[in-house]
Amino acid sequence: MNELLKKNKYIFLVGFLLLSAFAFFMGKYLKKTGVEAPQETVQELPDSITLSEDLYKKFSIRTVDLVRKVYNRPLVLVGEIAADPDRVAQISARISGRITKVYFKEGSTIKKNETIIEMESPDASRVRSDYLSSYSKYLVAEKKLKRVQELSRLRMSSEQELINAESEEKIMGAELSSAKSSLYVQGIPIPDMKNLNEYSLGKIQIRSPIQGIALSRTAIPGTQVTPSDTLGVIADINLVWFEVKVFEKDLSKIQMNSSATIELNAVPEKKFLGRVENIGNQVDPASRTINARIVLNNTDHQAKIGLFGKAKIDYEKGDVLTIPNNSVFDWDNKKFCFLELKPMNYKIVEIKIEESSDGNEIEVLSGLNEGDRIVTEGVFSLKSIYLKSTFGED
Repeated sequence: MNELLKKNKYIFLVGFLLLSAFAFFMGKYLKKTGVEAPQETVQELPDSITLSEDLYKKFSIRTVDLVRKVYNRPLVLVGEIAADPDRVAQISARISGRITKVYFKEGSTIKKNETIIEMESPDASRVRSDYLSSYSKYLVAEKKLKRVQELSRLRMSSEQELINAESEEKIMGAELSSAKSSLYVQGIPIPDMKNLNEYSLGKIQIRSPIQGIALSRTAIPGTQVTPSDTLGVIADINLVWFEVKVFEKDLSKIQMNSSATIELNAVPEKKFLGRVENIGNQVDPASRTINARIVLNNTDHQAKIGLFGKAKIDYEKGDVLTIPNNSVFDWDNKKFCFLELKPMNYKIVEIKIEESSDGNEIEVLSGLNEGDRIVTEGVFSLKSIYLKSTFGED
């Protein structure tokens, strides 16, 4: 066993010496012949590119000198269309009963005070009966008082009879007022005494309290309903809200009565004009945002309740450096533009811009200075020439 181990060690040592000798002589050979191990080459970017006069004319190069100025830029806020709660009515019965007729459908245009539902209600019949009974008793008491007053004037009635008649008239009047209040509270109109025989005492008509569009309807003929049941929703959507959330950093950029342009995802071709009507006074601790409300006209009813979109509110940002939008291009996940060093000689410059910029101009955060002359037209032609000079041609 020991002899075998010694033999293996001897073989390993001989192999190691042979490999080392081969590496030594191979290195001397390569050095003598001038052959070196290959190294990775790095392509340096050219400092600038120069166009010939023909290419300059062909590319129609145009430039502009950068200046600092007051910049009106939009604050973009995401939001949702909502109805004004003061212009929405939830339809319900003020008394229990059974629906007999429904006169509207979802989407119907409804006028104020228009009859939209008819019901039959035993409770309504009882309340009306109480009113009619009180009314009849009051009429009797009123006539009795007038008769006693006349007799008293002729000295044909005692003073006590007059006092009793006046007291009875007041009591019956109070009962009539109470019965009338019960009708009012439960939404039951006062019976027409001249046409009592033309309709059932239990019949109830529910009328729309506002003019608007029926957003929903749950009323079905034959259904038993209670005052807690919602039978439909009617809304005046000629004026609606666009509700947005404003981040803390943007709060100084929005003012009361500021003009806003709303674009809805469902109708991107239409611009809705509105104004900021309310800015909240409480920060949502979860999202760190503040609710704001923009009111807009919606007479054509294209702004449907619940649609999502974005609002653009212009605000003034003074003394900033801006660059035309068409001067900026992307390359290697960065933003660049071309700076003119002298006529027909251009340098590519990496810049940082305000990512939320919108419109024809973009705010420059770094990479350029006031007075720099940058290319506005022919940018992509210059980019093509620049890339060829960078990577070489096949």
